[in-house]
Amino acid sequence: MSEFEDSTGTSVPESFVCPILKQIMVDPVIISSGHTYERRDIELWLRTHNTDPITNAVLPDRILTPNYT
Repeated sequence: MSEFEDSTGTSVPESFVCPILKQIMVDPVIISSGHTYERRDIELWLRTHNTDPITNAVLPDRILTPNYT
């Protein structure tokens, strides 16, 4: 598993980092493609796009589901 280093130098799993802005997620949500993003980042993305930022695949909906895992 890849590790990401935060601003304090602490290593965290890469899965805790939003792929859009590369910051540790505080309010992670899952979109219909199954990918997880920080809520505010994906909400901004979805204002002007109807695709998954990672795959560029068209999303069937814009439902955001909290990712508690």
